[in-house]
Amino acid sequence: MARNVCAGKWLEVTWHAKEEWLKLEGNVVAADPGFVAPGTTDFRLKSDSPVWATGFKPIPYEKIGLQADEFRQGDERRLRGG
Repeated sequence: MARNVCAGKWLEVTWHAKEEWLKLEGNVVAADPGFVAPGTTDFRLKSDSPVWATGFKPIPYEKIGLQADEFRQGDERRLRGG
């Protein structure tokens, strides 16, 4: 598991993994990784988040989910880009 951002409870390995099977590296485990508004599920990172120093790249939230195109029309509230 590499290059993850965690807020809250971090990984707790409860299965019998041998150390060579599970490699943890470059993960950010902080009480506050700098989310914009986690209480409203806005998990974008603030510009001053310590996560950026690790080389983390922005997640293109606007490209995630259903997109309005010729196959998906109708309820524009559920579609992005429409």
